[in-house]
Amino acid sequence: MPPDPVAAVHQIMRGEIQKIDLCRVNQRYFVSSVGVGFDGEVAFHVNQGFRRFRGKAAYLCSVFKTLFSYQSRRIKLNVDGLVMEFNSLLVAVTNSPTYGGGFKINPEALVNDGFFDVCTAQHMRIPEIICCLPLLMPGWHRNLKKVRMLKGRQIILESDRPFYYQLDGEVLTDKTLRFTIFPQALLFKGAKVEPTSADPLAEDVSPRIKEAEALA
Repeated sequence: MPPDPVAAVHQIMRGEIQKIDLCRVNQRYFVSSVGVGFDGEVAFHVNQGFRRFRGKAAYLCSVFKTLFSYQSRRIKLNVDGLVMEFNSLLVAVTNSPTYGGGFKINPEALVNDGFFDVCTAQHMRIPEIICCLPLLMPGWHRNLKKVRMLKGRQIILESDRPFYYQLDGEVLTDKTLRFTIFPQALLFKGAKVEPTSADPLAEDVSPRIKEAEALA
């Protein structure tokens, strides 16, 4: 959308109606993302407020605040019948590629393809997380050994104790999340759906990845 409000209104009025996926977790609907674990606690601190910061800056402040308090949780994740259990840093189930003010958590996600994109990250120590943060901004974290990227339609996430999660920025808590996607069930007008493209700088990320994995 154009940053200018007047131009944005004109684009909405003149734009074509398009269809995007509608997502549900338990009994709540969302459009963009759900982040579990570390991500949920980061969103919790963001919502507590950073008066001088917004967007990426507020998200980064919350990340560093959460670094020293977060405890990893054992979770069970089922993605279309594929079941895995691991000590998690975070699990992000998204319909769009970015969140947290523009971080490319699931760079290949499309809002109208009928699939959730899932990013899972195993437990990491504080130095590892700090080294991985620069990779998260352009979406290069997907090449790390402790990160796994998945696609699916039916997703269940379970833990033996409650965890924070963010749902399009709203912070909630639960022990079990059941995800369902309704392909192209939501109509919108004005904005444009842009396809994902290959990252031309992907070859430059290998030194950063090796540095982060060396701390494992």
